Amino acid sequence: MTGHVYAPVPVSRDPTIADRLFLLAHNDQTGAPLTHLRLLGTTVAAAVLAEAMTYHWINDHEGNVLVVQRVPEGFARGVPDPARIPEADVMTWLLAMMCREPAPLTIRDWLEYLTPITPERVARRLILTGWVRSYGRRGVIARQAQPVFPAPVQVAQVAVAIREQLRASALTALDAVLLALLARTAGLGDSVLWLGPDEAAYLDSRLPLLPRQLHALLGDTRAAAETTVVTRR
Repeated sequence: MTGHVYAPVPVSRDPTIADRLFLLAHNDQTGAPLTHLRLLGTTVAAAVLAEAMTYHWINDHEGNVLVVQRVPEGFARGVPDPARIPEADVMTWLLAMMCREPAPLTIRDWLEYLTPITPERVARRLILTGWVRSYGRRGVIARQAQPVFPAPVQVAQVAVAIREQLRASALTALDAVLLALLARTAGLGDSVLWLGPDEAAYLDSRLPLLPRQLHALLGDTRAAAETTVVTRR
């Protein structure tokens, strides 16, 4: 198996929205992805952007993404130690890329650029926090990298927890974004979330209440995903 392999560590913290999306988009027993590679990349990239927007590290201004904080608030100045603060590994990587651009890019531009490279970065963060043991291609003919989960039951519990929040009508803004990406973009509403009519109606009622920039992000992600589906035909 080729890819990143680290010594197993115990699960050290709750997964972020991008972490949860990555976990839920893979079979908890085999690690096989449950959706097409590009759709997976697009949704994980959107989840990372949603994290950065929610914590005000980036902002959507007239369709362009602007960096608000070059170093995420709460992280040490300079380059944080990802083993100590795993979130820093993804966020400082994202902000550094954005700061290198000579002019602001649109959300669609960033989704296009981040789609093929973000799942691996999120997988590395999950390795640091103990949710994933390794990530890479299994065998020389494998087309797609797959994670190995040291504790499949814990991964399954992520799906159980988000379903319980949905049925209790207790979603946060990021929870609503996570579910929208899974159900409306990746097409995993039935296979992962088991959405019934009441749950689907509640989710639909929450989406218009999202902050403007998260709502715009979901729209751009859906459009990017539809382009991917059309391209595959």
